[in-house]
Amino acid sequence: MLAVRGARQILSSRPHLCRRTPFAPPFLRVQASMSTNDIEGASEETEGRRKTASLIPALGPHLRKGSMGKVVVIGGCEEYTGAPYFAAYAALKMGADLSHVFCTKVASSVIKSYSPELIVHPYLDERSSVSAVMAKFDPWMEKFSGNGTCVVIGPGLGRHPKILEQAKEMLLAFNSRGVPVVVDADGLWMLCEEPDIIKYLQRQHVVLTPNPVEHRRIRDTGIDEFNTDVTWVLKGLKDVVLYSNVDDRIATGNRRIFDVQELGSPRRAGGQGDVLTGCIATFIAWNCGEASHPPVQQEENAPKLSERELRMETIARCAHAGCTVTRMASERAFRKHHRAMGAPEVINELGQVIHDLEPLGHSL
Repeated sequence: MLAVRGARQILSSRPHLCRRTPFAPPFLRVQASMSTNDIEGASEETEGRRKTASLIPALGPHLRKGSMGKVVVIGGCEEYTGAPYFAAYAALKMGADLSHVFCTKVASSVIKSYSPELIVHPYLDERSSVSAVMAKFDPWMEKFSGNGTCVVIGPGLGRHPKILEQAKEMLLAFNSRGVPVVVDADGLWMLCEEPDIIKYLQRQHVVLTPNPVEHRRIRDTGIDEFNTDVTWVLKGLKDVVLYSNVDDRIATGNRRIFDVQELGSPRRAGGQGDVLTGCIATFIAWNCGEASHPPVQQEENAPKLSERELRMETIARCAHAGCTVTRMASERAFRKHHRAMGAPEVINELGQVIHDLEPLGHSL
């Protein structure tokens, strides 16, 4: 009974999570007639999907390889090879043109065996110095165009001090090229250990995607910048966008809040968070480069935003869109596979979700 009472209390404060769901237990199922709040919630969900659709770029014969975005994942070690794969492969199934993974040598062969579509770089090495690793990385970076790119750091990265130091240097190299960053998993742990890193990343905007445990770890650091309230607005970090699945909100440093309305799946399988980072990174790669897709426009009757604020608004919208698509794919995967659903099944639904959303973008 305590569990039931607790569930009721949580969902009464977040009513959109129990709206129209076929998965809820009997005491939470919605009645046949929808209330006014239900109808308003459904309208908000549809509006969220329309805004997501507006961020999907059109395909055409004029495009070249790379025009539809490049995603770089920094992560993958001996223990964890699935997480970087899920993030990178989700980006490809969303529609990104290229997906790179920078990982350790021992992880590289395993990740390559998962899919021939990924470009895997075995540069991270716990037995090598930072300078030795960067000597291999820098020539690649010189040939790399940062336009239309987003970097994800953290999935499967591990916590070996040398690996973290090497990953940090790679991250700062991308940052110097103006590439936005999504930080997840062990990347968030690294930020807790070295919080000054985030002040460098702010220059190009950064998205943090903590789960409840990572949420608590960040708040427990005792550092002013991370000492936040439940809305996840970070004091002093004006160019940071955060998604917290603790309260299903995306918050920006200038106190803009975006609620995630999609229901998603009642099954929480390992790897879904990695899929989410790949989806967010793809939307950012599509919308924050110089290329193809029209920039996000300011909302009517809203205060005028500077160019920097508009870029942050764009990245926040991309984070919201990534959440929306991931949850839609999770819901569809669960309907087909039920308790057997895992991250691969969610990834398999991404392409169809994007295809189904595209027409909604034309209605805005």
